[in-house]
Amino acid sequence: MPNQPNLGVTPRTFEYYAGRIDFASLATVTLEIPNTNFVKEIILNLVGACTVGTAAWTAMGTESPANILRKVEITWGGETIKSYSGGALYRLSCFDKFHNITRTQPVTAGTGAKTFECPLFPTFMSPHAVRPVDTILPAFQDNRKLYLKVTWGDGSELGVKDTTTTVTMGTTYVDVVVRYASIPEWDNQAFSIFRELESEVAIPATTANFAVDLMVGAGIYRAFMLQTYSSDLHTIATGIMNAMSLRSSTSIYHRTLIPEKVLRAINYGGVNFAPAAGNYLVELCDEGRLAQGIASGLLNELQFILDVTVSGAPILHYTSREIVPPSGATLIARK
Repeated sequence: MPNQPNLGVTPRTFEYYAGRIDFASLATVTLEIPNTNFVKEIILNLVGACTVGTAAWTAMGTESPANILRKVEITWGGETIKSYSGGALYRLSCFDKFHNITRTQPVTAGTGAKTFECPLFPTFMSPHAVRPVDTILPAFQDNRKLYLKVTWGDGSELGVKDTTTTVTMGTTYVDVVVRYASIPEWDNQAFSIFRELESEVAIPATTANFAVDLMVGAGIYRAFMLQTYSSDLHTIATGIMNAMSLRSSTSIYHRTLIPEKVLRAINYGGVNFAPAAGNYLVELCDEGRLAQGIASGLLNELQFILDVTVSGAPILHYTSREIVPPSGATLIARK
């Protein structure tokens, strides 16, 4: 079994400006991240400007301005370890920081020039874990290349448009800062990977038994985030999911018929954090212990069973948070 890190060592943390990713409508832009030292977190700060002409937006997109980032992807040695929309990353960042992260949305009223800004925090250290350092990214090992890939949307995705609204993008970009840790004593240690992947599925009809099949493999699920979108894909909506169950067979339930309002209440973090409606974090390791997670590699099937009400053409987005152990290691968790 690979050696595990000695937690008696105190890492030295430092931050490095890795570069800027400029807006390119409907294009994917790649930035190579220096694969030196250990990586704790990457800080993305979205800054932009646009001009709205002809007619004002009818409303602001729920995840705006982060939803102009159609996809944020991080690969290491050719393996995708993070992949989610800007909107999903914004909500995960809020859950991880235990507060609604301050953002500047474009002003809805009127036409003319508008500005926006939003910070995002993809993390490699499993949030609120007893030993978050177990998943710090050893970017330098085996000289594996580390890349950040951003797929841009266009200006129309910032808000909900009137049919005559036009949006012209101004100077828009993402500044990238990497938070490293230098821990020479850990250089030859093995670490698990904190993998986060977003998927989506259309909700076709009202039913009390809408089944969503989840990927089973070698990792341990520690959490899922669910988001219910209305048909315009700009707005997260309520009144779609009524209750949620999570089961690994027809008879083993990890969550059973949890009402939507209770899911929101569980996520409520006090006066500084009231999660936006339609966003739900299903935390399996509520005490921060990996043994509370679900070992998907031991399963043939894992499903969400949702009680849903359909109006229009809603879509469910779900982001898995999974701990993938190093080769040769065995992590124990529930089936």
